[in-house]
Amino acid sequence: GVLEIPNVLKTVVVKHTNNDYYLNHNIKNKKDKKGAVFMDYRNTLNDKKILIYGHNSTRGNHLPFVKLDKYLNEKYYKKHKKIYLHTENGTKVYKIFSSYIEKEDFDYVNLNNYNGFSYLKHINKLKNKSVYNTNINLKENSNIIILQTCNVESGYSDNKNTLVIGVLEK
Repeated sequence: GVLEIPNVLKTVVVKHTNNDYYLNHNIKNKKDKKGAVFMDYRNTLNDKKILIYGHNSTRGNHLPFVKLDKYLNEKYYKKHKKIYLHTENGTKVYKIFSSYIEKEDFDYVNLNNYNGFSYLKHINKLKNKSVYNTNINLKENSNIIILQTCNVESGYSDNKNTLVIGVLEK
């Protein structure tokens, strides 16, 4: 598929049998430290929750997910509120409802077990972590997409990620 945020980024999304391969391979399967933007190997396009990962920019390399850090600014969000996932079965449109830096709670990568929380409590927790309020209501049947990249300000530390999360428009 193709992931697009108009006037922000447009990139092919790939998938492998694990989540390590595309950290250091490009979409042509060549070794490349810039990696690729990829969907979690456990996901299908029909899942309620889709995880998509990509590297942030390393010096001089303008990678697609470098712009995600800008979502920590509410003014930027207000200009770019939607994520489009183009697939062979059509386009899914997501409204962004949360943007934040995650430092320690990696529950967001869980696809089925939400540490005792219901799915709705789980996604509301993601919403409540946002650095600004988007006033979007979530429901038990909401489909979401999570875009994850390293947070540059934290010096590409492995345990600090910028997350931009959207809910599928009905």
